[in-house]
Amino acid sequence: ANKHRQAQAARRQGAMRRAAHREQVRRRAGVVAAVQAGKVVNDACGQKASEADAKLMQLQRRAAFFLRDHAELRRVLRGHDFERDLPDAAKMHEAARLFESGGLGVRVSPADALRCHKFAAALGHRASRGVVGEYAETGAAERRRPRRARTLYRDAARDDDPRARYNLGRVFYHGLLGQRANRRTARLLFEKAARRKHRGAQAALGYMYEKAEGDLKADAARAQHYYAKAADQGCDRSAFNLGRLYETLLLAPPPDETAYDAAVRWYERAAKRGFERAADRLTKMAKPVGDDAPAPAPAAAPATDPESPPGSDASESDAAADDEAAAPPRDPLLLLAQKHRNRRMTMAPGPR
Repeated sequence: ANKHRQAQAARRQGAMRRAAHREQVRRRAGVVAAVQAGKVVNDACGQKASEADAKLMQLQRRAAFFLRDHAELRRVLRGHDFERDLPDAAKMHEAARLFESGGLGVRVSPADALRCHKFAAALGHRASRGVVGEYAETGAAERRRPRRARTLYRDAARDDDPRARYNLGRVFYHGLLGQRANRRTARLLFEKAARRKHRGAQAALGYMYEKAEGDLKADAARAQHYYAKAADQGCDRSAFNLGRLYETLLLAPPPDETAYDAAVRWYERAAKRGFERAADRLTKMAKPVGDDAPAPAPAAAPATDPESPPGSDASESDAAADDEAAAPPRDPLLLLAQKHRNRRMTMAPGPR
């Protein structure tokens, strides 16, 4: 009996040793397989990285050839060594701005500006990506591509570009480019752009607070807040709307002046920037001639309608000249779009 029990114990120990050996072999095989798989993955990643670097270098060389061979840029870039200093995204964006504004004596060319913006966008410049969307929307240098414009606005907005967020808010506000109108989404986009001091978004929020749009309650004080921020950045329509709020007594004037004086002050500020409706209001509010004539009281309501969202049915025909400019004092892109295609971009609510 003892011999039988000893034999059984020996068999069990042998089985356990064999099982442990098999497990050890499996683990070693797994480690070897993992190492081999890791090498394959690393090789693939390295190959992809090298391919990406090669594509980036090729794109930069194409951009360099474009700048070097362009007749308008030869004088500006004379002596530049393109072999040693290839253009990056920021440089291509600046070149695009030259073609848009005509700076440094460069001839204005929407087509060349668009090409530079495309180079910059491909190299990773988020602002240029949104500007390419504007060209696709306006058709200033190529045929209009509404869906492409909306996609580019979305991509640039995800990268925290305030101008693209404003443009996307415009799309949602008016229901442009095949997008269903959604004022609440537009307001959220305007708020994000306004935090980055985009004056078009600030003016749009002022209008939405004034008109109680986008799930907002009418709040003249908040409207004044955003209008003033936009006006301080050069928005003439916001200055006009502030004057209108004071003239209609929707806002209490500062302690040291009357509502009439506050309205005149903001109208004059807008008129100095060439806003015709402000000049018309100043003419109608002018004091009568004569030393004994009393100063006119503030009008109960302006003779003209308040500034409505450009692009809506209530907007006036002369509002085309007052579209949004993301970069003060005025965005050359919008001027080019009006000049070359006789179109205007339908902008966001309210003034610039």
